[in-house]
Amino acid sequence: MGIETSKYGSGHSKEITSTASASAASSPIDSFYPYETFTLVWLDRDADSNPNKKIRADLRDRFSFCLTFTDNTLFEQWLKAQSERTKIFLVVSGQYGETVIPKICNLPSIITIYVFCKHIEKHEGWSKPLPKVRAVVSRKAELLQSIRKDEELYNNLEDFRTTQIVKDHTQDNAPYLAFELLLEILTSPVYLEPARFPAEFFKKLRQDYSEDKDASILLTEFEEKYEEKYAMELLTANTPFSRFISKALREQDISLLFDLRYFLEHLSDQIKDNRERLGCGYRIQYMMPQTIENLQANIGKHLVYNGFLRVSADRPDLIEYNDHKMDIQTVLIDVTVDSVADFASIACLNKFSGLNNNSDIIFTCGAIFKIVVVKNIERTTWILNLELASEIDLKALHKKKSELSRNKDLLIINNLLGQSDQSTIFCQKLQQNLPGNHPLLSKVKQIACKSDTIPTSPKPQSIVLKNTQFILLGLSKNMTPIATAMFKALHSLMNETVVSYDNPSEIPHSTMNDKIWMVFTTNQMNLSTVKKASPSAKFFVLETDEAKVNNYERFGSDEDLMFQMSDELYRCFHLEADEDWREGEEQLSKQKQAIAKKIHEKLKEVYQQFPEPNLNEKSKLSTKFVVLWLQGQQENKNYTKKINKLFENILSFTFYNNPEDCWGEILTVEQDTHLFIVIDESYSDNDIVGIIADQHEKKIYRSTPIQPDAKGKIHDKTSFLLIYDLIERYSELGSEFQSRKDPRNAKDMFTRAQQLCKCLIELDK
Repeated sequence: MGIETSKYGSGHSKEITSTASASAASSPIDSFYPYETFTLVWLDRDADSNPNKKIRADLRDRFSFCLTFTDNTLFEQWLKAQSERTKIFLVVSGQYGETVIPKICNLPSIITIYVFCKHIEKHEGWSKPLPKVRAVVSRKAELLQSIRKDEELYNNLEDFRTTQIVKDHTQDNAPYLAFELLLEILTSPVYLEPARFPAEFFKKLRQDYSEDKDASILLTEFEEKYEEKYAMELLTANTPFSRFISKALREQDISLLFDLRYFLEHLSDQIKDNRERLGCGYRIQYMMPQTIENLQANIGKHLVYNGFLRVSADRPDLIEYNDHKMDIQTVLIDVTVDSVADFASIACLNKFSGLNNNSDIIFTCGAIFKIVVVKNIERTTWILNLELASEIDLKALHKKKSELSRNKDLLIINNLLGQSDQSTIFCQKLQQNLPGNHPLLSKVKQIACKSDTIPTSPKPQSIVLKNTQFILLGLSKNMTPIATAMFKALHSLMNETVVSYDNPSEIPHSTMNDKIWMVFTTNQMNLSTVKKASPSAKFFVLETDEAKVNNYERFGSDEDLMFQMSDELYRCFHLEADEDWREGEEQLSKQKQAIAKKIHEKLKEVYQQFPEPNLNEKSKLSTKFVVLWLQGQQENKNYTKKINKLFENILSFTFYNNPEDCWGEILTVEQDTHLFIVIDESYSDNDIVGIIADQHEKKIYRSTPIQPDAKGKIHDKTSFLLIYDLIERYSELGSEFQSRKDPRNAKDMFTRAQQLCKCLIELDK
């Protein structure tokens, strides 16, 4: 009796549907747990239509889980509750997408977005600047092709993203040691009671699959038919089995690794039983540029590959990966195996049942390699030479494994994990997997239950900027309530990086002299001593003379000053995060990126606590701008792309090729929108009668076909005139908002006017 790989590979995806009528308390999405690295989510009023169900059925070979939402509010509520461990491929209708995507596209749980709609041109306009929107399509085949291609790409990226670099292999407490020793006890029969089929785990799966009868049947069949000899075949195919194991290893999920140890033991035993001495292997690996930089900075160090590394015996072609939204680097990994260490066994797949014709090579999980060479071949193609590490290379690991083998002290892993949630989970799972007479059992129980020894949540570390110090000087007692709240929010987020003093004499120069000072102060403060103590200090001044205000170094309100502080903090944390990444400090880099992300979120929370500015009963000013361009038949397409690129991220700008589509768009525009319409002169008044007669307040320009002259220079008077008018209108609004004491909108309007000034320069090139 054999297992049909194709049957288990296609599987049945779990469909959890949430509708507008489902309450937050009773919704089935509450019990959702991402058993796989990536989860497919479908947001559409017609998500449950038969055509959409058929598309999801075709994707069952890539995703076991699919959540469908027919209500965007419930979707957003669910999304907010997800951690970064939930990685989402989102399919969304055009109608919902235009409303929802701008609000959620920067969330770390959103990996890719696909807009599945009828009107491609309409939705390409607003979605084009958003890097996570991978495709705007209307046909099933295009959607399937895009999702499958990206699933392969992101799975490949994820394999390497979760690797660890070991900078000092002599350290007895290096983080990788706990993971390596955990794999040792999970895949060896000598430390725990004999591994059994994980019935409890599959019981939980069946509960989660309860709404899908086909999936429940599939799980039952798996339990009945699974045999150890088919484990490798299931691992190397894209099956739920392989996806569960990949997630557990990638994320070093202790609980899931214990649940799956029955299978991990089978896989490791099979590789060891078919162990071979091999010279080299190859793998095409996709990476982001910062990953390459990190590898270059750590040549000679060691790299831990969390999962089962699979390489080819034949050298593949090295070809650039073309992606219009991501800077993908293609890397040929060349693995050399000079010795076979106890730390990693290697086997050829053609030795396993069902894989007789497969010549690929597989390493046991947790294999460790030395980074030998990182070489750029051409533009975005690289070669990475890795060498399988030996016992001599990894002294600390060899020492710890010998100690574990000799003493059988499983709590050595607990000691390496320290006082953390991971330590708690390890002891709880260890307690469940030790025989009743094990000498360590009572101590393990004691640690697992002692809440005062192991906190339920780790104490947050204070993350500070190593190169920059932010100082609020002489302002804390005189700021407006909202500016004070803004400063307190920033200080609470990074209390050692942002400090406040009433006068220069209070500044502790000796503890800050190795940093660049960012001083936020008032023009009434004597700064001579500060400039003497820190000649490189940069000053941002609250200016009482309006003529000197430039919103760059001198500001007209304390709120503007706090906005500038938040912008500078955001910039500095991102710069240091990139620097830490290049130096191999990946965890610190992620922590600083997380703080940068929270900066503007904190200020948003502050503003929500204060009422809108009193506009003295004046009419509300609109900040919505829309530019529509009705093109003729002879437009220069390259120049059109240039214009579209110029306005990107400044305002809504859309091209149309026929008057009806343009008019249809105008009908959807809100009445208070500042509307600018460019119409090619080839259209007669009869062609555009609806556009002209429309009741919106608007400015219309008639343009001539844009073509280069004999010297290749393009003279586009219409675009120049349009940009000048936009600059004038944004500046007028900025001044009006400033007079109404509304610094938020004033700053936004002036910033957009400045961006448009830069567009004029680019347009003239």
